[in-house]
Order: sequence, then C-alpha cells, then structure tokens
Amino acid sequence: KETVEKIVNTREWFKAEMKKLGFTFPDSKANFLFASHPKVPAKEIFEAAREKDIYVRYFDKPRINNYLRITIGTDEEMDAFISFVRSYLQKKARNKHGIMMKYIVKYKYYNIRQYREGYYEKDSVCSF
Repeated sequence: KETVEKIVNTREWFKAEMKKLGFTFPDSKANFLFASHPKVPAKEIFEAAREKDIYVRYFDKPRINNYLRITIGTDEEMDAFISFVRSYLQKKARNKHGIMMKYIVKYKYYNIRQYREGYYEKDSVCSF
C-alpha cells in the first residue's frame, strides 16, 4: 500500500509538471503517462532523451506516433526527466537569434520534494 501511494503521489506531481510544460495526455490512473506536446514531435523528444540516457517509449505507429509512454519511476528519475524536457523545450523555443519564444514555461518550477512539503503557489499548480 505504501508503494502504491508513493507512485500515485509521484504520478500526480509529474502530471502537473508536464501540463505546465504544455504536454497533453489522457487522465491516467496507471503507472505511466501517454503524453504529447503540441509543438515538438514525440519522436524528436524520444531521440533527444535517449541521447541523454533517459528512456521513454515511442511507437512509430499511426494515431500514436506523436505520443511518448512515460513510466512513472522514482522521484529522482521523474525530476531528471522534467529537468531534461524543460531544458530541451527552452532550447527548441530559441530562434536563430537566441530569442526565447513565448510558449515556454510560464510557471515557477518546484521539485517534487518542495511540492510535497507545500512550497508552491496554488495558482501555479494544475488541479488534480
């Protein structure tokens, strides 16, 4: 029961952080998220993550070829994934002149420990 509770808490935190980064996904009660980003293809994120030794699943199949299957891991693993994706999206948002585009992170970032300990602004966290 304690393990299930840990996974659920990590998943809910992860979902909120992914929404802040612009990802969409069906509501999940499982140990994974099936996520897509409207501006960056899933295959591109998958390949960039793999280069950093971060492993998520990507299926090059019709109707699901713009989704990543992201298994909920440890708090540290999920923090690492969020940090990677945030950094990758910020790099993608820079045009050739190095100007940051508007669609990237609008919210203050909190790691999972800060979130669980209540160090967050209610308005910056997506409701569950």
